Amino acid sequence: MSTEIYIAEEDVSSYIDFRSITITDGAQSRGDTLAFEMKIPYDELGVYVEKPRPGNVVVVVVDTVKFFEGPVISCDDTFLNSRTMLVGVECSDYTFFLDRKYIAKVELPITSSGERIKTLLGEFASEFCWGEGWDSHIANGLPLPKEGYDYEQFSSVIDRICEATGYGWHVGFDPTTDGRPTVYFYSAIDDVSPLNDDYSNILNIDTNIDIGGVQVREDISNLHNVVIVKDFSEKKDTPYSEKYVADGSQTFFKLPMEPFSVEDTSISVQPGGEGEFIERTVALDPLTGEDDEIIGVPGYAYLCILNWGIRFPTSDYPADGDIIKIDYNYVIPDRIIPLYDMDSINEMARREGNDGEHQVVISLPDYRVDGSGGYNAAEFYGNMILNKHAWPEISGSFEVYEPSSFSGMEGWKAGQNFSLYSEIRDIYDIRHWVRTGRGEKIPVTVWVTSISRTIVQPSSPGNTRFRTKINFSTNLGR
Repeated sequence: MSTEIYIAEEDVSSYIDFRSITITDGAQSRGDTLAFEMKIPYDELGVYVEKPRPGNVVVVVVDTVKFFEGPVISCDDTFLNSRTMLVGVECSDYTFFLDRKYIAKVELPITSSGERIKTLLGEFASEFCWGEGWDSHIANGLPLPKEGYDYEQFSSVIDRICEATGYGWHVGFDPTTDGRPTVYFYSAIDDVSPLNDDYSNILNIDTNIDIGGVQVREDISNLHNVVIVKDFSEKKDTPYSEKYVADGSQTFFKLPMEPFSVEDTSISVQPGGEGEFIERTVALDPLTGEDDEIIGVPGYAYLCILNWGIRFPTSDYPADGDIIKIDYNYVIPDRIIPLYDMDSINEMARREGNDGEHQVVISLPDYRVDGSGGYNAAEFYGNMILNKHAWPEISGSFEVYEPSSFSGMEGWKAGQNFSLYSEIRDIYDIRHWVRTGRGEKIPVTVWVTSISRTIVQPSSPGNTRFRTKINFSTNLGR
């Protein structure tokens, strides 16, 4: 058992300077990287070993476990001596392939974050949709507003989704599918660290002797305890009624206010202005201008949200003297909601000697809020931002040595969470402390944002060890 490196399926382990290997596992786009050096004798180049080329796929296997896979991004070669060439190789995970093509000219409705990622993968990165079960590691996630994407990198779009929802993501390997590249999208709350086994997932830096080089930072540069959500539209909670008298030739009837949706609109016609109103089936106007669409379907009426009106098909439009009744919930535009975390405001006022408010404005012009059942999607979105950024960010790093057992290699990884505490350094959950009347100090939950590993014992079979630097923060995705 040992450390092996393959380039384009060729074993090049004997040419690797193993102490030059650095493997980084990150929680954001292109977060997983690999760097190493090769020493290639000139008389063996092209005979026993090929020079690595950008685009070649590199696989690192440590004690039979695949530890990294991804393409070579760059190679630098220098003359080590008269007989040997030194080649520096830098690799990325498969996020590099995910970003080969841009997401262009697509508009998506309000969806869950997981469904949005699946839709975009299917349309712009189909090689990651390799068959049954390809999306089994993509959680449903939280709701997202209607949004358009026009020539954006795939990874930056998912990073933005994670920033808004507090979820994590990476491109990994599903061992049940022969290690095919797989997109993972998950709730960071569910992914606990190896500390869960022996320390109840709590890192007390005063007493834990397995870590070193601990650095902790408290930062308010991105603190927002007042979130102003604006520019969204909302459905009027009571319907508005409008009536028209048909002239026998008009097929389009303008509404005084923007209709909210087809589901909130009913259209009926009273023949000759007498008797009962006959309900029409309401459908969304496709606005194609095609003859078939203009002729339409008898018994239907088409709602045009863009032009604020209804259109009857030429195959069945109201006769002269017919009464048209339209009941609909209209749109209230340019809504604004201020959201406050008063505990944070009071704490910052105590520290700063001012009113303690740190505002941020979130514009959601594409949000159309239904409001049914008291649920306001725009307010929900703003509260997610508030919950994430209302308090000082705690971040830092520490180092550990990891053995090469499967549990060790699968131990620390980006996206995991653990609780951090120090009585000596006065590190604790500030939010909880304030909300308990500045009384109880408990560990604060943090997330692993990135990990950097170097091999320190590469040659002992079955005893490979890593020196691992773990970076963490209360805000995953920063």
